[in-house]
Amino acid sequence: VRRAVLTRMAWVRRQQARFLTQERQSKRLYRSGETHYVWGRPLRLEVVEWNRRKHKIAVLGNDRLSMNSPLNSSRDQRATWMAAWRRAELRMVSAPKVQKWSEILGVTPSKWGSCNAAKGIVWLNTELSAKPINATDYVILHELAHLISDRHDDQFVAVLNQHMP
Repeated sequence: VRRAVLTRMAWVRRQQARFLTQERQSKRLYRSGETHYVWGRPLRLEVVEWNRRKHKIAVLGNDRLSMNSPLNSSRDQRATWMAAWRRAELRMVSAPKVQKWSEILGVTPSKWGSCNAAKGIVWLNTELSAKPINATDYVILHELAHLISDRHDDQFVAVLNQHMP
């Protein structure tokens, strides 16, 4: 097996390099029929153009994500609206979780999102709203644990193991 792998090492390296340059997700066009993940669930996007100046995004049932957008809106506009909607969803879900974990850990962040331990600031990536909702608890705990230890040292790992073994 070792000889077989070694004789094909150049091919393996080319495949690894090719894999690293691949996009992880196709570019979103924000058109009807695309699949977008919301809290870990794949939802089929339904874009409806309407004669209003405002847009509206909502989850419909268990399988659809509706985006009502002004006539002739661009892909970039729809992408901006979707990002803002994801941010709002993430804030709504994570704010109580940040509060809960802050109280459990006895820390006080001044914002929430990655972590700047010196300033007590945590930021959350809006893509977290595409992941299963229980991942939010782990990411929040992980970032708030940096307010106890700013490195991934034994103290940091002990905090995670104590609350999410």
